[in-house]
Amino acid sequence: MPNRSRKSFGRLARRPDVAALALLLVFGAFVNAAGMTAPVMELEQRVQNQFGLSSSLPVITVSLAVGLLIAPATIAVCCGTLSKSLGRSPVRWKNIASSFVMALVPLGFSMWVAHFVYHLLTGASAIVPVMKRAATDVGLHSLGSPDWGSETSMVPVEWLSSIQVLLLGAGLLLTLYVSWRTAFSFTKDVRRAFGLLSPWAILAMVLYVAGIWIVFQPMQMRGMMM
Repeated sequence: MPNRSRKSFGRLARRPDVAALALLLVFGAFVNAAGMTAPVMELEQRVQNQFGLSSSLPVITVSLAVGLLIAPATIAVCCGTLSKSLGRSPVRWKNIASSFVMALVPLGFSMWVAHFVYHLLTGASAIVPVMKRAATDVGLHSLGSPDWGSETSMVPVEWLSSIQVLLLGAGLLLTLYVSWRTAFSFTKDVRRAFGLLSPWAILAMVLYVAGIWIVFQPMQMRGMMM
């Protein structure tokens, strides 16, 4: 990458608004995927029953507010402040946080891909009965009746988790590499760079473990729980 382009990207990456959007997308990947797992949906149902709510909307709204806004902002502030302290950096913690948040993007992207790959590989065959149903609805019966029980995964089911774990692993490695490079953009001292990096590396590992937990949970679609 030419020097001018690299500097332009660096300035863009350190903008608080860009970092906030990146943070939302990163945490959104994990919150979105976790929200479709059976354990999370069952927990939401228990909370709804405990408070006697007629709808799950308030529980889901609070969960999204915490998972997408409150928790990411709190974590970013804590990691940025701790990173500045451990790295003994004169740079403002906001600038440090903005830069390292961008380093989390590969991991967030890998979670989005792992999630959508699951749906693609398990649900792609549903297009056949859907097309038959659509043809029947408009009076075309030559394609036959839709057989909803004929849906099959595009790959062996036992491969799905392995594919998702590989995607998450690649995302984690790339995030750690970018984080390391980001640390050295603030200092050339190895100890200070390690101090700057440490909180964000731990955060990346926690998100990775959360992603691994998610991919091994049974998936549910909203509105499909009995």
